[in-house]
Amino acid sequence: MMLTHEFFCLSSSVLARPNLYKNELAMMFTVEDEEEYERVMEAEREMERQRENCKRRRRKKRPPKKPPIVEVEHAADEQETKSQTDQLKEWMDDELEFFAGHRSTWERSSGSKSGRCGGFEDKTTLSPMQFTHCIPGIIPPRAAVTGSTLQIYSFKIVELSDDLKWPLRVYGVVAARDTVDRNRNLLFARSRIRCQVLTQDDSYLRLTGPSRAILAVDYVDFEVELKVRDGDDELKDTQLMCAVNRYDGNRYDEADDNGEHRPLPFDSPFCRAELRFERLLTTVQATILSIRFIGEEFPFKFGGQVACVIDGTREKVVLFHSIEEQLVDLDGYVPLSRNVVSVDIRGGLDVVVEAYGRSGSTSGHFYFPSKYCNTSQGRFSVCGSEVEITVAWSRLVGDKMAMLIEGYSTQV
Repeated sequence: MMLTHEFFCLSSSVLARPNLYKNELAMMFTVEDEEEYERVMEAEREMERQRENCKRRRRKKRPPKKPPIVEVEHAADEQETKSQTDQLKEWMDDELEFFAGHRSTWERSSGSKSGRCGGFEDKTTLSPMQFTHCIPGIIPPRAAVTGSTLQIYSFKIVELSDDLKWPLRVYGVVAARDTVDRNRNLLFARSRIRCQVLTQDDSYLRLTGPSRAILAVDYVDFEVELKVRDGDDELKDTQLMCAVNRYDGNRYDEADDNGEHRPLPFDSPFCRAELRFERLLTTVQATILSIRFIGEEFPFKFGGQVACVIDGTREKVVLFHSIEEQLVDLDGYVPLSRNVVSVDIRGGLDVVVEAYGRSGSTSGHFYFPSKYCNTSQGRFSVCGSEVEITVAWSRLVGDKMAMLIEGYSTQV
């Protein structure tokens, strides 16, 4: 493969004088490149076969619920428990092996060679405001697109095996990986020391991403690596889930029999989880830069919530909920846990601020029509305080390499 610097120099020459340099560009694709491409495609096909086999094994290996313990059959129960424990361990070993195969396939196809995507755990460096600076009415760069994206709503543990009990102290990573740069776009990331406590009544992970819109023109892989903290000894921690599932818009049935959006399932020996999302067809990305209360009174002293409602969608995207963490003095700014959403270019974004009180709640909202670029600002009142909201708009990055060829950096 040609070195990155040489590739960029040649690409710049092609853009400036395409007729003169197009033959040199074509020569980059050698026989070795074609053979490597075929190896990568075969690895992808093999991974798809492994994915289907893994699904079949899951259906066969999921142990039944344990029956009530009968004292007269105590010895038999111990043998059954041992058998189920061995079965769970074997299943988890299969899950870890499958995830290792997924990682190996990614490293062969997208790993850190010249012009590729770095390491498996590298995070996307593309900004959700990559093209915010563009001038309205001017033809945008070719790398700037509007397209289909996935709006992420929630990730929930919906079922727990009998081997684990609530509450759970969970840490790890949930990430999306699209074809824009094939790097991780983190939805949830917590270290062991900052684990989140999940209860039976509230088993939703507190999402902090995505950090940019998730492009759904092609497939999107979702990776889940979660553990349960058990005391101070990390060696005693339990691998709650190590799974990967692929969203493919051409094959995924997004609605169930009742017309509701079907969540993407994740299975492990110890739990089942669901990722709720929605596919939007022609979108830009909006970054809520700030939400600030102007005035002496802070309306969230009894709790509150900030959420986005997108035209044409059925669920709201929660950006902040005051019950989740202790509020600190931030000069009136609300510490949002999420701030990037996808918005249909033909619609808009409604930001709703709800303040809780002793006798009920009070809310206000501001509607922002979609824009291709630049920023928007709105003000309204809640509980006697003025709320100021600033939103940045940007087209999507269709392909990272195409953007770099045009001379853009990956961070703004």
